[in-house]
Amino acid sequence: MIAGAKQVFRLSAAGLVATIVALMAPAWASAEDQHLLKQYKVERHLDLNAGQSIDEHVSCEPGDYALDGMWRVDSVDQDQTPPLTDDLRSVHFRASYGDGDNPGKWHFDVTNEAGGRAQLKLFLTCLGSQTEPNDHRHGIGIGPRLSSPASHAGGIAGFNHATTCASGQIAVAPGFKTTSGRVRIRGQYPSGPEVRRWFWEFDFEGAGSVDLRQRCLGLYTGRYAGHYHKIKRSFRPAFYPGGERLIPPSSVKEEEVSCDDLAKGMMGAWYIKPGDHPHGWYLGMDPRLKTRAFKFQNTSTTDPLHVYVGLVCFNDRTSGPYS
Repeated sequence: MIAGAKQVFRLSAAGLVATIVALMAPAWASAEDQHLLKQYKVERHLDLNAGQSIDEHVSCEPGDYALDGMWRVDSVDQDQTPPLTDDLRSVHFRASYGDGDNPGKWHFDVTNEAGGRAQLKLFLTCLGSQTEPNDHRHGIGIGPRLSSPASHAGGIAGFNHATTCASGQIAVAPGFKTTSGRVRIRGQYPSGPEVRRWFWEFDFEGAGSVDLRQRCLGLYTGRYAGHYHKIKRSFRPAFYPGGERLIPPSSVKEEEVSCDDLAKGMMGAWYIKPGDHPHGWYLGMDPRLKTRAFKFQNTSTTDPLHVYVGLVCFNDRTSGPYS
């Protein structure tokens, strides 16, 4: 009898485990119906001599897409000739943009205008051209590079890209190239919360021109086995004028924006308040990858610097299937 009772217990326990597994199966199946995105960053260190200019390239893995290219100025060695005025602002970027033929390649045109050496980093955030393997994979489509020329006679001026990406797309790879004159970037921000085109602001030191660049990325994957998925994205912390931060007088400071736990920051947005341009300087940003750190310098000894920062986040997983 005792042996028989033990056998009945074993059978009941096994049946209980089977029941639990059956009840949990739909939850597992729903996760299996989604796909992971391949999201990562690439970085490169640069050490520039005094007065050195360089056209540097950074690339994602073959076949993948560069969604954002950026830099961060880390240090500048002062010239030993008085009045020792060189600082982080002496590193000047004339261009930062995606390649026309290869959507995974990025161009940086930078000059160290200081009398000493400068140390900085270049970054890319990259997205795979397919979802990660999960029994099967879906392709992710991206369009050609779109150019939008703009010019100004001098001073501060802002421009929207001439192309608005279609519904079901998002504008990625925001970049610029100085084509004439001396121009310094003062802001790069989506022109709307749906991020279907970008807005740039520049300080033109006399007459000059720039070429603004972006691509359109499809938010819906390609079909496989009769279904497709959507890339889920959000903007953090809030669209302009949300995300305002204050940089104290006479300081260099980083301001961070983070995505949700299950998302990564793929494109950064920043903007210096127009009235603060004379004492506000952008020194770059660092994708960490869930968090984006923006670096600014305030040269005023009395007034705070008002800046606006934001982050376009892509969820780690796609939506469930659409038929």
